[in-house]
Amino acid sequence: MLHPRPRLSAPRSLSASARSPLGLLVAVSIGSTGCKSEFAGEWKAECSVGVGSSSVEMPVRFELADAGKGTLSGVGSFEYNDYTFEGGATGRELDDDGLAVDIEGVYGGYVITVELEATWDGEELEGVCAFEDQETLYEGDVLITAVGE
Repeated sequence: MLHPRPRLSAPRSLSASARSPLGLLVAVSIGSTGCKSEFAGEWKAECSVGVGSSSVEMPVRFELADAGKGTLSGVGSFEYNDYTFEGGATGRELDDDGLAVDIEGVYGGYVITVELEATWDGEELEGVCAFEDQETLYEGDVLITAVGE
């Protein structure tokens, strides 16, 4: 036969402090410690890449979450040759208010990794992007903005 366990309650002094404004403030501040990256969120980018006289405008989207210690992780996608490549995104904060992101996009069995590296200029991120399609390396400029801004 199972016997019900007695219900445990917090000591009177603890439960009283948790209900006080100071106790609530301490609980909230303990729960919110840690630094969230300024780059956590949803981003869109226009990557203008090319080799020689041919250039490609490649729209890129990614969403990153803070993974701790200056790193970020999430998902991303980009369009190339009328196909949408989707996959994981990893990022890291750079010392000079910058961001580096790698998006490993997959379409069917084909994988392309897009690399973005940009510096915050006060309103958006500006920098370079690169990817390799078989034997051709594409490099160019990128402009990254937060979605919703």
